[in-house]
Amino acid sequence: MQSRALPIRVALALAPVALFIFALSYIPLPAELLSNNPLTAVTARLVTMGTTVLGLLSGLGAVSGAWGITNRSR
Repeated sequence: MQSRALPIRVALALAPVALFIFALSYIPLPAELLSNNPLTAVTARLVTMGTTVLGLLSGLGAVSGAWGITNRSR
């Protein structure tokens, strides 16, 4: 029973990683970075994704704070 569960657990653990790598490959790169080594391309894509996530979280916090102040003043 234990030996059958191990491949399923490994597949479930690797599925999010595979989806992340697949999604990461769709982030476009500038033409100047296409000829460089793969590490530079991955770093540029991660920086792009990190900046996007940081902007989304910052915007969400700003809107949430504005709604919180608006609701208190009524």
